[in-house]
Amino acid sequence: MIAKYFDKSKVRDYITTLTLWGGFASTVFIPFIELLMSYMDWRQTLMVLGAINLLVCAPIYAFLPSGPGTQAEDQNAGANEPQKRDARWALMRPIFWALLICFALYSVMAPSFRTHLYPMLIEWGWSGEDAVFILALLGPAQVAGRALMKVFQTRSIAYVGIFIASMFPLAFLAMILFPESYPVLIVASLAYGAAAGTMTIVKGLCVLEFLTKSSYGLINGMMNTPINILSAFGPTLAALSWTITGSYFGLMIGMVLVSTAMLLSFIAAAVISSKSR
Repeated sequence: MIAKYFDKSKVRDYITTLTLWGGFASTVFIPFIELLMSYMDWRQTLMVLGAINLLVCAPIYAFLPSGPGTQAEDQNAGANEPQKRDARWALMRPIFWALLICFALYSVMAPSFRTHLYPMLIEWGWSGEDAVFILALLGPAQVAGRALMKVFQTRSIAYVGIFIASMFPLAFLAMILFPESYPVLIVASLAYGAAAGTMTIVKGLCVLEFLTKSSYGLINGMMNTPINILSAFGPTLAALSWTITGSYFGLMIGMVLVSTAMLLSFIAAAVISSKSR
């Protein structure tokens, strides 16, 4: 929507600002949910959260713009490329598939890790308070990562993406090697949170910088359909992995493999993009 309704030259700044503020969601709601669970059961907690979505979020959506975008898209599309890129054109581009694989793997990994982090820490012998504290750190870490992205405004999203994607396997490896070290778990969680927060921005900008500045909504929509489906099934697949292996160490090894494949896919997209210029 930002790419459709705002000046393309300011899209990076707008996406960074939006995701920066969005990072406060988990910062606020993880302790809030823990507080609700102290006074009511999980069904009543879900009803409260549903009411917040219905009474607060739904009215906000009603005020969002609709219809065709502004002329900014046409005015700012690359001078050397056609104004429109269709689905067939995108499907023929190796960069499209490299980015799709990268973000599909991320969409499986991220919700799986966040969903299973609490029971994983409990399995490793930590108390509920310790687990909630580490979970609550993810939100501020996301905000910090996005704030740094906004402050430095680096020119190359390729270098940022490679650096950020490399943080995931490193964080998971640290947790596997030092599950009994609370400081290591905190640092690894902060690194993961900062990387996850920044990855949201990277994902929003890759199509613009790697592929094309026109038909952003169409191409992003083509990517997001399978990505959203995989994201919904990610925690279930992680639970199945735990059932098969009998512990979260097997799942974390899988996280390392998935995040490494994600990193390699992003590197491939960046290399192909640099050679096509």
